[in-house]
Amino acid sequence: ISYKNLAKLEKKRREALERGVLLPQPSDWVPAKIKHRNEVYKVAVKLKGQLWDHWKDPNEWSLKVKVKNGKTILGLRRFALQAPRTRVYLNEWVHHKILQHFGLIGLQYNFVELTINGDTRPIYQIEENLFSSFTTIVS
Repeated sequence: ISYKNLAKLEKKRREALERGVLLPQPSDWVPAKIKHRNEVYKVAVKLKGQLWDHWKDPNEWSLKVKVKNGKTILGLRRFALQAPRTRVYLNEWVHHKILQHFGLIGLQYNFVELTINGDTRPIYQIEENLFSSFTTIVS
């Protein structure tokens, strides 16, 4: 994430901390790149989560991600990256595995290592965007 765009995300986070809630706007998306398995993907990212648990920690922000140019990362075009505590650690992962086991709709949900601009973050969880799931089912 460029310095300018990271500063834009930081400003949005400060505003959310002052208000106690994140008020998302279409203009919140910033361009970024994700390197995964030696391939670089163009993406757009923004802060995620209306409530403070997603962005209160200065080093662990929840992000929404949209992969550009018709590509996918781990089969996903839209997903969230967030600290596992925002989804009750392993509980949400188990929940989706049980749903899938019984043939019900369960989101793709896993854990990943994340580095942002050279800063290694604690383990993050990657969660399929719910909108992407419904689009796949309807198509």
